[in-house]
Amino acid sequence: MLRRATFILLSFMAVWSVEAQPALESPADSPDSEVGQSSIQQIDPNQVSSLDSNTWMVRFSPPDSNEPNPASPGWKEAFVPGGLQGVEGYDSNVKEMWYMHRFRIKGEIQHHLSVRLGRIDDKDRTYLNGQLIGETGQWEKDVPTSYDRVRIYEIPPGLIRKNGENTILVHVKGYFDGESGMVRGRTEIGPSSVMNRILRDEDYGEIIFLVAYFTAGSYFLFLFIRRRQNRENLLFAAFIYGFVFRQLIRTELRFELDISFLTFKRLEFALTYLLFIVFLYFVRVYFDLKKTITIRIVDIASVVMSAIMVGMAIHVFSTDDVQQWWFVQKNFGQPIWLLMLLCTIIIQSAGVIQGNRDGLYMLGGMLFVVIGFFEELAVSNGILNWPPVFSYFFAAFIFSLATILANRFVRLHRR
Repeated sequence: MLRRATFILLSFMAVWSVEAQPALESPADSPDSEVGQSSIQQIDPNQVSSLDSNTWMVRFSPPDSNEPNPASPGWKEAFVPGGLQGVEGYDSNVKEMWYMHRFRIKGEIQHHLSVRLGRIDDKDRTYLNGQLIGETGQWEKDVPTSYDRVRIYEIPPGLIRKNGENTILVHVKGYFDGESGMVRGRTEIGPSSVMNRILRDEDYGEIIFLVAYFTAGSYFLFLFIRRRQNRENLLFAAFIYGFVFRQLIRTELRFELDISFLTFKRLEFALTYLLFIVFLYFVRVYFDLKKTITIRIVDIASVVMSAIMVGMAIHVFSTDDVQQWWFVQKNFGQPIWLLMLLCTIIIQSAGVIQGNRDGLYMLGGMLFVVIGFFEELAVSNGILNWPPVFSYFFAAFIFSLATILANRFVRLHRR
């Protein structure tokens, strides 16, 4: 949840192996299973079916423990995807757990099937009816290796029982205190071709947005080259380029490269800090304000906060402890981001007071981003049950900023 909120807050400011395969016993072989018949989901194998529900069971286990018997006592009901804080027996020190989900097939299987498990903190080994069907992450490493990677595992032909119960078991080894498990992203089962196409389309859709952002950034870089005294165009282009690169290294496409997971996360954290600086100075340079006491205080505060942001960016390259990165970001970075946001609002408001209508337009655009920001938080916390729309608010604000900048350039060029 924290990682998702960090991305949202950045956008707001922008605009913003292995052990031998165990032989797992299936509940279908054990009549004494604790899990009742009501928890067995009925699946149509010829369409994508959601597995998100409270019909998952979870069991906590000591490190490197053997697989549990699905029929044995000790399984607790859990909602997937979601946190485990309300599940009996869970505390923030629990790092290994087993998830179980049972289903039956209704109808004939006409396609190869795959199961999607969303993003798991951090490593997993997934079994269907006792057979390993996929694993993600380097189990023996103490550093995180895959906590934001989408899992899609193809089910071998003939493994699914057409006339009996099927059991998915997911062995999870977490990294973050209090956030381990199947916490984010949707879980599904369905035809492999459809599942892979959906994931590919999600990535391509994001790439299309990034290409549009990159094009806008290139346009304003060109405007800066044409009229170099307009530094706001250079800062806006730098922000867009940095944001595009940050988002690009967050897509699933990054796993096609032979670059370590930790390297990508270092770059992501560092860019997050630096982009706040660039956006703050873009707003400051855009408005040619009188040096009032308020503006002088804002300028001094901006220098201090920017220096701290640079220090935090350097910090992520000094240690492999990602939990420490998140601690620093949560307890120091995020409060400073809010102060930087306040500074941008003060600057825009001062611009309005001094007769610059562009400040009013920017403030109006940021209002919509605030609405989208809180909508995204409500969705991610389960308060609202509809698809998040923040990315659309974000895109609209980026291009509204581009329009304001372009109009400004035309006005200045006419002079």
